[in-house]
Amino acid sequence: MSANLIDSIRLQKADEFYFFSINDQGRKERVWVNKRFVTGDEAIIKFPIHGGGVEVTPKGTIVIRPNPDTYTIALRVDGGFRGGAKVTAITPEPVKIEFTEYASPRGSLGYSIVQILTFPSSVTEFTVTWGTVGAALRRAAVWPN
Repeated sequence: MSANLIDSIRLQKADEFYFFSINDQGRKERVWVNKRFVTGDEAIIKFPIHGGGVEVTPKGTIVIRPNPDTYTIALRVDGGFRGGAKVTAITPEPVKIEFTEYASPRGSLGYSIVQILTFPSSVTEFTVTWGTVGAALRRAAVWPN
């Protein structure tokens, strides 16, 4: 159970537009990405995104758009088995979009938190306070096989 910065996400394409999906509380939520941030022919977005910020349109659509005064990162906090995760504070306060990813269709096996955070370009470091509950199940390594 840990908090990790996400390095990259594989994108999908709908017509001329790119997006990635996050399973938010049992339903797929799309995050649309400006094609300026798409890397290579493989359609990948790499974090951190310098010169890009996350926004929610008036209709509720989540979009990562060019903004020269910001940068965007993605953070994931994994919960334990039959438990959950929580981000209690981020200093300084960013623009934040939060998703709850269930490990099973109804969340009975636990859940993780995924956040897309946008900071002003002047911020060079930030602090995240997080916690998890639930069992940390790990398989024992057997060597030699």
